[in-house]
Amino acid sequence: MNYFDIQELASIILKLNYDELVDNGEEEMIDERLYEEFGIDLEQFYNIIKALLPLIVPVFSELSKEWYHAFVVNEGTYNVFRAIVKQKVI
Repeated sequence: MNYFDIQELASIILKLNYDELVDNGEEEMIDERLYEEFGIDLEQFYNIIKALLPLIVPVFSELSKEWYHAFVVNEGTYNVFRAIVKQKVI
């Protein structure tokens, strides 16, 4: 789990376009909106995600042949999913 993955997950939850924010150097908007919406900053959000991740039902990655706890998003109309934040099942 890295900082950029956490930023991307937060932007998805906040319905912000992460790539656009990064391209425009406006990543601080994520932190501002987290505070406005939930009264937390990105570090607190990270701690919440870190605590929740082991509770998520595992998914199997066909690429790595490993099981992960992961927050996933649908990447298109063909049920293609991408893990945003993940950790191997232990």
